[in-house]
Amino acid sequence: SRSTPHFEDRMRVLTWNSQGLNKPGIENRLNSRKPNIMVVQEAGNLGGIPTANIDDACNKVHVLNIFNATGYFTYWVRTSPGGNVRCSLAIFSDSQLEMLRVQEIIDDPSCPPRPLFWAVYKTYWAIGNIHAGGKAYIANAFTHFCHAHPHRKKIIIGDYNQTPSDMKTISHPSSLCYLTATKDATRPASNKVIDFAISSMAADSVSMPMPRYGASDHETVEIDFFFFFTGIVRAAVQAAAARFDVCSGRICSPPT
Repeated sequence: SRSTPHFEDRMRVLTWNSQGLNKPGIENRLNSRKPNIMVVQEAGNLGGIPTANIDDACNKVHVLNIFNATGYFTYWVRTSPGGNVRCSLAIFSDSQLEMLRVQEIIDDPSCPPRPLFWAVYKTYWAIGNIHAGGKAYIANAFTHFCHAHPHRKKIIIGDYNQTPSDMKTISHPSSLCYLTATKDATRPASNKVIDFAISSMAADSVSMPMPRYGASDHETVEIDFFFFFTGIVRAAVQAAAARFDVCSGRICSPPT
């Protein structure tokens, strides 16, 4: 075990549902908050693919160079063949990502699968970008994600379309037992908190540090994780979650 801090033990993650193509809004958040990772839902046609060919791009990872000037790698996935052109997921990272994967998840058998977009950051972190369907989708997404990354620190963050209270009724692996969310609504139009993170470790802080941008009615949520492998420090970080003025802590007791 390690007793000294390493860079990979610190992680700032942002999530934002941009509700369509919004390059200035993304760049604004990357430059202002300088996250390690930013995930975006409903990112629109970020890849600039001609409309006639856009369905061919579905569920394939595209590595883009549009934000290289800001120091970020850009990974984009179109997610809805024949559907709304804004339906896509993007991950922005200050380091090159590994093991990028689009995992199709079955929610309702009568509907097309919805993807979970995940990657590995600096070997130790598994990051999932989620734009969730129903509760069955979320449970299945958790299972696939944990099977793929049994020994990494895990974060699935994004637009869950469920509230923190709803999450208590969703089956989840014992390694995903921390929910970090703001107290105030992340989608004020519905007065609901639906943009948050589920992770294998407690967060250090959570906030909505920026005003809404463009046409999106979602807030940008920023979560800082700080994690050591030593038991004493781990316990101190987890205990700190109780001090936050947020909905942060265990979803429920781990399954037996």
